[in-house]
Amino acid sequence: MDPCAKREPQVIDHQMIEKCLEEQGLKGEAGRLARLEGIPWDEVEKIRLEFMNILRIDHLWVLPGLKKLSLSNNLIERIENLETLVNLVELDLSFNKINRIKHLDMLVNLKVLT
Repeated sequence: MDPCAKREPQVIDHQMIEKCLEEQGLKGEAGRLARLEGIPWDEVEKIRLEFMNILRIDHLWVLPGLKKLSLSNNLIERIENLETLVNLVELDLSFNKINRIKHLDMLVNLKVLT
């Protein structure tokens, strides 16, 4: 069964980002210390928000240092709220339901768009 089939469509929020960073972050003792001290939001360089039934992009401004972002395999119709991610080099939007794109020209460092 498709892992997304169980999830309701959702909007990216602070809690989702935090959970993904914990799952994708440092392992072992380094991971334990990072969890105790808190996530250094401005130092996060990549995150994968894939197969999560995401309907709308939001809250990514908490990750100003982001260089790689994958939003593949979701339900996103409008590409928006990415203009603050000026350090973004790679963006994966594949397998979504995109019908509108806004402010992608603000991502001046973007080199790879999927």
